[in-house]
Amino acid sequence: MMDKKEALKKIKEDDFFLDDADKKLKADKEVVLAVIKNNPLDLEYADKKLKEDKEVVLAAVKDSGAALEFADKKLKADKEVVLEAVKGYGFALEFADKKLKADKEVVLEAVKDHEDALEYADKKLQKDKDVILAIEQSGEVDGENFAKQELEIDESDDVSEKCTSYCDLASEADDDSASRLYSKAADFAEFAVEWWDDFGTIASSGKLDKKSLAKLFEKWRVNILENRGNLGHMEKDDLYSDIIDHLEEHGDDKKLIKQIKSQQKDSYTIETLDGPFGTMRDGDGKVVYFFSDEVDYDASRLVVSTAYHSFVLDEDGEISRNWAEYDPSQLSTEIVGDIEDELDFAEIVNKIDGGDANSAKLEMFINELLEKNIPCIFVNTKEKLITQISNDDLSPIVDCLDNLKVYVREYDYAGDY
Repeated sequence: MMDKKEALKKIKEDDFFLDDADKKLKADKEVVLAVIKNNPLDLEYADKKLKEDKEVVLAAVKDSGAALEFADKKLKADKEVVLEAVKGYGFALEFADKKLKADKEVVLEAVKDHEDALEYADKKLQKDKDVILAIEQSGEVDGENFAKQELEIDESDDVSEKCTSYCDLASEADDDSASRLYSKAADFAEFAVEWWDDFGTIASSGKLDKKSLAKLFEKWRVNILENRGNLGHMEKDDLYSDIIDHLEEHGDDKKLIKQIKSQQKDSYTIETLDGPFGTMRDGDGKVVYFFSDEVDYDASRLVVSTAYHSFVLDEDGEISRNWAEYDPSQLSTEIVGDIEDELDFAEIVNKIDGGDANSAKLEMFINELLEKNIPCIFVNTKEKLITQISNDDLSPIVDCLDNLKVYVREYDYAGDY
């Protein structure tokens, strides 16, 4: 068990994580104060009594107003604490006590930092003339034309272009407006067409607070994990190197860096994925996967996130992938008959008449699928490779015949399922 002296030494080296510490260290005020100097959001992992300690909470919110979320209820009702939080992070108003959301001085400070913090204010203050004036004054940038451009992006339904558009506009803005625009861009970065560039642009801008930057890097990590969108010339190792370089320069979250490096080691590499990947509505939404042994649903989801990268607003107004799958999914073939979902290749072999070798039956089955323009995807779960099958070379699959699994999927637009 780590003692206090060793913990303080590691904190100085930025090599200590409060969430992994024992209860005694989480309850030690000196240790916690030292931790939150580096990572104010680690207040979340402090002992309950220290979340009630005004000195500790003030130290945290002075560096990151977002830390107010983890303070004790009494301190969320302390005006001095809340004012300190919203001055640097207007959205901290969300975590303030109801009475302080109705305090004009507090709300004015919050909206000066970010106009969108107004949504967390008391309804009466949302209509207050002084509050509205403060927003108008802080929101002025380069005149009506600039404001008009921002409004056009806000109202656009094309979520794939919003991030880049906000970034482009931010590059022309003053500091206050740039912060607002890069924050908006971060909300849509995961849906951007060339997200690998946009994530780096936002991270390098220096306009996000620590909590927003941490969320940005997490979205970035997930996009790489999902291989989201058609990456074209981008190599997997280049994507991982890029996010790690940005993290080391702008975020320095050692735990996340470690997680990303582990993800890089364990993730699938997509060698080829040419499609066509369509929808049942359009007559070509079927895909057949061949797994070297057990079906890995993460691999099939990776194919989906790579091939289907358009987004729509769902019934709740949330952005979601314009994609759905049928369960069960079915496939009718001449050589095998009707099959659905997942099955051993041995079951397919038994349905094919004749005394041909299993490898020949595999070739017959795949050839029929390819003739029908159905993408066939081979997933080698041991080597972590995903590739689209052609009839030119079936040897990698033939080597796995003894344990080969087949997985049938039917995909469609989200609203058609």
